[in-house]
Amino acid sequence: MFKKLLVESLLFWEFLTFLLFGNFYAIPSYPRQTTKGDETAMRKIWVVSMLVLLIAAGVYWMNVSENSVVESSSVLQIVGSEALTQMINDQTDMTIVDLREPELFAQGRVPNAINIPFAEIKTKYTSIPKDKKVVFVCHTGRMGTESGNFLLENGYRDVYNLDGGMAKWNGQMEQ
Repeated sequence: MFKKLLVESLLFWEFLTFLLFGNFYAIPSYPRQTTKGDETAMRKIWVVSMLVLLIAAGVYWMNVSENSVVESSSVLQIVGSEALTQMINDQTDMTIVDLREPELFAQGRVPNAINIPFAEIKTKYTSIPKDKKVVFVCHTGRMGTESGNFLLENGYRDVYNLDGGMAKWNGQMEQ
């Protein structure tokens, strides 16, 4: 078994040197003595093979990480004012949850938002549908981040937080 692996490895290296240098004998066969040129060729082949290995590992890692993001969107996503306005205009199937106190909610809010104050989110989160996108809106974004992560921990997917909260909201207001 070991001998077969050794022979296959030598054949692979000879083929690689042929591709790189056009010479099957750039790497010495067993009984031949090595020369300074052979050592240089071996170093070049080693460096090239390590680069190929690193590139292949990088491509593999990128594919694995891309697939895991697609399969598991259990990361809180940030949405800006313009993007949320576009989602509203496109009538995206979503629930917008305003976490501010009822008094502030009554003064003005993102269109179509419902009010679940931050202090009550842990007891009332089950009223938020799991099959829709959920967008949290608060004063500046901090409570939305905390609430969004809480929903993700409890099995929700496609959870967003309005970047900067109402302090940065520049879209239409509903009263």
